[in-house]
Amino acid sequence: MKHNKMSIWNDVCTTDPKYTKYVNQRGGFTAIDAQYQVRTATEQFGPMGWGWGVKDETFNFIEGMVIYQAILFYHFGSDGNKRVANEIPLHSSMQVKPDCVKAVATDALTKGLSKLGFNADVFLGKFDNQKYVDDLKKKYAEEPTNKTITKDDGSQFPPQQTKRNGDLSERLQDQVDKAKSQMNGGSNGQAESSDDVVIQFGTYEGMTVEKAPDTWITWAVRDVINKGDTFNKQEDPEALTQAIMKRYNKQVA
Repeated sequence: MKHNKMSIWNDVCTTDPKYTKYVNQRGGFTAIDAQYQVRTATEQFGPMGWGWGVKDETFNFIEGMVIYQAILFYHFGSDGNKRVANEIPLHSSMQVKPDCVKAVATDALTKGLSKLGFNADVFLGKFDNQKYVDDLKKKYAEEPTNKTITKDDGSQFPPQQTKRNGDLSERLQDQVDKAKSQMNGGSNGQAESSDDVVIQFGTYEGMTVEKAPDTWITWAVRDVINKGDTFNKQEDPEALTQAIMKRYNKQVA
């Protein structure tokens, strides 16, 4: 299986204009909301501190400057059943002032994430083109806003929800019904089981659906509800969908 070297970049390079603002300083630039970046990284890698995060932070104060260094780590791909850890050095500096510790750490994180392609359209100057920004606003305005899952890592649904199938998009419901039928022996089809279907993208690339954690299964269902395009990265999206639905139905049974 050929590895897509641009998979992370392509997933995170576009920025929702709602989480940006123009700053009329230092010649003018577009600032990106820090919490939006954290959410986007969580969607890509999983919860902070587990799928990604910052470690080995140091703050040095020298001649009126604060100098910050740290390591950005993230898990991507797999080696057998093990997630592969990757690291990027972080560094930034600024004059000592109120909130400089928080500001310098945030600046370094933004720079580190940008090396992976996060918000690349901002750093490539595309936000200087008003038509590009207007098109993005239209695109994000058309996306569904009634999201049923409240945590960015997809690991938890609202407490009052006991059955999730009613929240699935109509496009997936047929796959759910097929999966249920095959689980109950009601179909003569011989679809692949979740033991056989291998994930071909993201953090658990190379792992079978059966061995993927429950949080990933829940995230996958949520991502299809919200975007509807995640499984297109798979050679056989239908087989993957059915395998995930089987796992998902077991979780919520």
